[in-house]
Amino acid sequence: MKDISYNAYSNAKEQFNVRLLTLKEEVENAFGDLVNNYSLFHEKYSSTDFLNSKLFPTWGDNSDYSNVQHIDDFLKTVTEDDLKLTHTLAVPISYIFSSEESKGGCDRPYWVKEKGDSQCRTNLNEENQDGEPKGYRMSDAQTLSAMLRPHPTILGTYILVKFIGNNRVWMKLLANKGKDSLVKMEVTFHEEGLTQKDYITIEAESHSTDAGNRSSQNELQKFASNYRAGRKDAVYLYKFLKKHQINFGTIMQQEGEVGSEDWLTISSIQGIKEGEGNGFFGKYGEQNVDFAMLTIKEIAKITKEKSFGNTPLQALAMMFRCYTDFGLYENGNGLFTKPDFQKFLVEFFRQKNKKSDSWMDDSQSLLLSEINQTGGVKSIAYINTTIFWPAIVSYYKHITKNKNGFSVDAHCNKELLKFCKDRFLAKEARRNIT
Repeated sequence: MKDISYNAYSNAKEQFNVRLLTLKEEVENAFGDLVNNYSLFHEKYSSTDFLNSKLFPTWGDNSDYSNVQHIDDFLKTVTEDDLKLTHTLAVPISYIFSSEESKGGCDRPYWVKEKGDSQCRTNLNEENQDGEPKGYRMSDAQTLSAMLRPHPTILGTYILVKFIGNNRVWMKLLANKGKDSLVKMEVTFHEEGLTQKDYITIEAESHSTDAGNRSSQNELQKFASNYRAGRKDAVYLYKFLKKHQINFGTIMQQEGEVGSEDWLTISSIQGIKEGEGNGFFGKYGEQNVDFAMLTIKEIAKITKEKSFGNTPLQALAMMFRCYTDFGLYENGNGLFTKPDFQKFLVEFFRQKNKKSDSWMDDSQSLLLSEINQTGGVKSIAYINTTIFWPAIVSYYKHITKNKNGFSVDAHCNKELLKFCKDRFLAKEARRNIT
């Protein structure tokens, strides 16, 4: 722990002390979401590794921050007014902590350690005009971002929490073979007296803004960051998934949802991450997406699947939209009620996956994972016509006690075909339901 005192103001304001806490164990005891970036690097690589020229070739590092105030010197002269400003400082990497997503935070230092190392190496190996590896370049690195979190119980004690710059920190350590070195950071003080969750939310908001422009952030990382930032769409989706007891990655466990480790998992949130009134919710209606999700959970009990993608969710939401909101005629009632249509879908999958010991049984099983888009076929409407016909017509005749089914020109079928934008597949889809 570094103990640094403020200089007295010229106007004789009360002198007070500020401490920068850098000891890993004490920091992690104070905030459960924080991990030390320098320590993570040295957990992955040993001193022996640094001697391996293949693993650690000679990468250059042209960074020079001698014209930037060191954080230690800044904290010696800071004033109350400085607590409200952003400061550009030179910071040793060993001082830096990050809010880890798997611990309920908003950043991804573990991911960089496990997955990002190779990309960092690729960046360092990028060739200059002379054909030599570029290494770590100050102009490329620009400025990282961090906030100083007040210690929850020790007055005047702060912890430096980075929310932008994981890859750059890792590249600097690679280029310097694990030696502690300086990076340039924009540093802002948090307000005193907030909760850990409050600090994460504030950091996550800035992190999310940056992450939205970075393709290296995967879908789960962006969602976790957006949710912890309190972004409306992410909060809406989280509540939707929680209502249905559906997991995404391990975010439900991270948020302390009891029993969530046993919940069915969605592997992609494309189509539902856009929030209320958008994506699938806007296209098919929230109630239809609700019923689609309920139905998927029942089907998964039959197929014994532990996870599913967004395509079966879209496929079933589309079917609920077309056949429960629309009927035989333009202004008529839905062809099925939503509970009746759910019964059809569940029974359809049950029959498809019925086990038989008979050598004559030529029925084919059907899994949720098999409802998917291929390279040549992207139309969900077309896929639906290949799966649910003629069974849906037979079910209609069964529940209506009618010898006749419903024709291709029924309004509900027209609504389904509207979703098929490929004119060649549209012809095939129409043929499938004729």
